Amino acid sequence: MRTSIIVLLLAISSLTNAQVFNPTGGWAGANTIPPGWTSTGSASSSTVTSYGSGNGAPGEGLFSPWVLAPLPNPPSGQTHFLSQFSNNNLNQKAETKIYSLQPGIWYEVKYHVMTASYKLNGGVATDLADKAFIEVTGGPGAVASHTFSQGLTWTEGTLKFQASGSVEVFKFNVTENTAAGAVANLDITSIKMVCGQPDNQIGFEHPVQFLKCPQSTINLNDSYTGYIPTGSSLVWYSNPTHSGKALIGTNLINQPGDYYAFFYDKDRNCFNTDLAEAKVKVMRADVKLKSDVGQITCHGVTTFDLNTLHDTPPGDIPPGASLVWFNNPTHSGFPSAMGNATSVVPGTYYAFYYFGAPYNCYNTDLSTDVVQVKLPTQVNLGQHQRLVVCTSGTAQLFTEAFNVPLGTRLVYFDNPQGQGQPIQAGTSMPIGQYYAFSQDTLKGCLNTNLSTEVLTISQIAAPVISPDTVTAQCGSRTFDLTQIQVGATLGQVHWYPTPNRVPYKLGTFDPTKVKPGNYYAFIYDQVSKCYNVPISNSKLTVLDTVCLERSVKINFKVKLQGAISGQDTVMKNTLQTYVKGPGMVGLLPTTDPYGNGIVYEDVNNLNGVLGAVVDWVKIEIRSSQSPGTILESGSYLLKPDGSVVTFMGSAPYFESRTQPVHVVVKHRNHVAIMSQPLSIDGSIPEVEYNFTTSLQKAFTNGIIPDQMRQVNGVWCMVSGDVSQNLMVKNEDMSQTRNSYNQGLFGVYSSRDLNMNGLINNQDVNIQRNRYNVGYFSILTKY
Repeated sequence: MRTSIIVLLLAISSLTNAQVFNPTGGWAGANTIPPGWTSTGSASSSTVTSYGSGNGAPGEGLFSPWVLAPLPNPPSGQTHFLSQFSNNNLNQKAETKIYSLQPGIWYEVKYHVMTASYKLNGGVATDLADKAFIEVTGGPGAVASHTFSQGLTWTEGTLKFQASGSVEVFKFNVTENTAAGAVANLDITSIKMVCGQPDNQIGFEHPVQFLKCPQSTINLNDSYTGYIPTGSSLVWYSNPTHSGKALIGTNLINQPGDYYAFFYDKDRNCFNTDLAEAKVKVMRADVKLKSDVGQITCHGVTTFDLNTLHDTPPGDIPPGASLVWFNNPTHSGFPSAMGNATSVVPGTYYAFYYFGAPYNCYNTDLSTDVVQVKLPTQVNLGQHQRLVVCTSGTAQLFTEAFNVPLGTRLVYFDNPQGQGQPIQAGTSMPIGQYYAFSQDTLKGCLNTNLSTEVLTISQIAAPVISPDTVTAQCGSRTFDLTQIQVGATLGQVHWYPTPNRVPYKLGTFDPTKVKPGNYYAFIYDQVSKCYNVPISNSKLTVLDTVCLERSVKINFKVKLQGAISGQDTVMKNTLQTYVKGPGMVGLLPTTDPYGNGIVYEDVNNLNGVLGAVVDWVKIEIRSSQSPGTILESGSYLLKPDGSVVTFMGSAPYFESRTQPVHVVVKHRNHVAIMSQPLSIDGSIPEVEYNFTTSLQKAFTNGIIPDQMRQVNGVWCMVSGDVSQNLMVKNEDMSQTRNSYNQGLFGVYSSRDLNMNGLINNQDVNIQRNRYNVGYFSILTKY
């Protein structure tokens, strides 16, 4: 074991005195503490590979390896460090002396500590230490403690103490309450003097100073009136870490900025702190204004108080300064507003701070703090229209506008003179015109007595349908109305098959699968739950002209027995021309009675596209091989000459078929008939079929009664199937008789067998005659 004492001088450069501190990193043999240290128990000089390590030479003794080796290198850069062992039977300390201290001076020791586990005899590992203590005795003393949350990590610590003499004792103690014990390691990094009491920040009575005049300076030392420690001087830096050169001899400052103060001890070459919190802010005495516009807010008022624009947060007004105004930026002549700054006329004014004796100067020779005093102006809304869906709807008045000065608010009136009670911005208002004003929030006055800024709340225009005619889809023969763009910017677009939505309710009509016909667009307001108009002129026509290459037009005629009277062969259109009252003509429904949703609004109008109309009929295309199978069906209109047409006036189209088909005609109070097998394979694009020319045109099996009856030389469908069960039965008689007993007239009813708009004894007799014959349809067989 070496007996020589290695002395480590840890000193601060340029100091005239140095402290002597025995090192923790001096080399020594195994189970031997560093030179200059003593221990009350088991302390060793260790390396990163072993606890109690020597150099491995013979006679150096045994050593114990660390459990996880190597440990991190000591931050001081030494090869060894002090290790102190402790268990539940040993409360041990390692200590050394610090020499050449100056009494009354503060010192700072920087060190690192770490706990680690090593292997005892038999391979058992020690625990990790819980806590270690660093202590310096003498003077007021100082103690630092470290609680270990993990091992194998060097943790930095700083201990500051004031020397009571030239020698102090430095102690290192570790505690562990387990039988296995634990080790804490110590590595001393440095020791240096600290000027004055550590971290002694300087306090200022005046932390803010103003450069009053353009060429004036600030003596930073005037900000501190306290005690300066003996042997120290007050120095200033432009940064908080005293980096670079001090402002020695330049404490007369003429530039704004932050300046930091330190106590500097020249003999010890040290500062009271390395991070100053004490600073003086030097500012120019600039005038701060809330706005560069002095807006006169009231109509009829011609002056303005300039001082209301002075922004005066605490600490920002220089002591001894007074605010003055000139009508020029160079404070030439006399202050234009001196004595009457509270009532200046419109114009341009410049703000200055004036400092009296002993300065007698203005804060600047060229002011940029300028105010334009203006007379009231009209409010500028930027936008002048808001739209609503319904005439009963409302819209919010705009909450923001231009030319609304500070201290005023945006309000509206329903007249341009601003008479009556103001309406607050953001209020929901009905259709109308609303005039915008700015109102002084304190005085209540308005900017003008005649506003030209108007917001109009109006109803949106009716949707424009483009295109206004479309074609139903191939196959399904329907159309999706929601594909049509109507240009609505508000509300929801709802479609209806009638211009007045009667008899449909919201949600009962599917616009995605409509049959050919006319459809009307409405705009619906979800909030107000209303429509834009009661009757819509925004019409879309869906044509049934799709897939013509796969369709066949059938021109066929059929006549109704009930619609022929006297010696005529042309059917009467009494239901279309029936007069119900003044200005009320027609009993035919605008929507087909067979549930297909086909609409013809002019069904009761002789001047419509179709002219005279007898009634609605239903056409079915059935398989000739299986007549009970309906391949296609639709609702159409019957002309007086027996022609069956669409609402556009053309013969209907049907899908071409490779096999022959039957055409079935149904009417609401006539016995249904079915054609002979008919070829519509597409080889002939247009097919004729006339039921009225022969009894044989109506298919029969030769057993059942005739399917048609001849009237005035033409063959007609037989009236009497009131209940539409394909035969004339006793229940039909009962229904007709009941309606007759009620004395109904002016009605569209299946009991009206002669189709004249009223139910009387004639209908009862017709019903009885048909029942006595026993008519029924061939369709009952399928």
